Amino acid sequence: MQTYEYVFTAAVIVSLLVAAVMLIGMAPQLALNASQVDQLKMAAQKIMTQLILNPGSPPDWGGNTNVKASNLTSFGLAVYASFTRDAYVLDVDKVQRLRSDVPEPLRVSPQRALELLGLGGRTAQGTFTVDYGFKLEFKPAVNVTVQVSSSEITVSAFSEYHQPIPGVTITARIFYAEGETIVKAPPEGCYTCKTNASGFCTLPRVGSPFLLVVVAEYHGVQVVKTHVEGGSGGFLLGDTVLSRGSLGGNAYQVFVARVSNGSHLIEAVKTPLTSSGTIDGYQAYRMGFLEPNAVAVASANPFTAIRREVPDSYGSSDAYPPLSYSLERAVRIGPSMYTLRLQVWRTSW
Repeated sequence: MQTYEYVFTAAVIVSLLVAAVMLIGMAPQLALNASQVDQLKMAAQKIMTQLILNPGSPPDWGGNTNVKASNLTSFGLAVYASFTRDAYVLDVDKVQRLRSDVPEPLRVSPQRALELLGLGGRTAQGTFTVDYGFKLEFKPAVNVTVQVSSSEITVSAFSEYHQPIPGVTITARIFYAEGETIVKAPPEGCYTCKTNASGFCTLPRVGSPFLLVVVAEYHGVQVVKTHVEGGSGGFLLGDTVLSRGSLGGNAYQVFVARVSNGSHLIEAVKTPLTSSGTIDGYQAYRMGFLEPNAVAVASANPFTAIRREVPDSYGSSDAYPPLSYSLERAVRIGPSMYTLRLQVWRTSW
């Protein structure tokens, strides 16, 4: 063998030895990371199952304003029914009580959720410790946006990645006040249109201020969007209406229903209101009945529209570390379809 061949062989052997030493050093860390991912995976699956299949305790805590966050003994978002229970159907009132602007006695804070889910708790010294962090995102199946000009209303439909969706069937109706009465536009039926190649369609603007209810349907997937132009707001939780001011005039429940021919009905019916005191500065009113898939309550003179709203996100932090685990499930919240995305991470190892 020539000298250069010996040198080349020696270099290869040295390189192999260096690589072997590096791989041996990395092996424990790789095993540790795999173990961490498995722990996060199990924690995420447990949390997701608890959220979407368990109604929590008391099971009617979403729409029952007598149940405060401090009264909860179990945390879950599933709809509670006495006889049957649909999988992956969340209670819109429970989801609403995750919003950051809900009156404090009713809102379930992320810290309270961590405690109920067994992900954190208080030490003997009274400090709150957290083992896991989590974040929930509620992504509508179709992103519907509303823009209002002086003469028309533009309804747009986009994907989660902000791409326009053409061919979405839009059904809409406007509710506004005339004296003591809520007026519907159009008077009979609804406005209907399909989004164009740019993902939008236009509706005539009628009345001001007003409540607009939009049903967007795309290949059988339905999303309901409400928009209030002017007027005051509040919260609709179960059969309780929370308003910043007194509700005068006649009140109407606005609801969405699917009829036998596949089209949608957007209607309003008068609803009696009975004052039931105050909650954290809000006037509380009880309704005599609650329409299925009620999306808002509108009151005339002065015009007030109080709607149900699902938060965009909820959790112990808006940011999470690179080593986290994500799960997604398709769920129905009220009359709308969403993707529920859960991100879980450890706060320390």
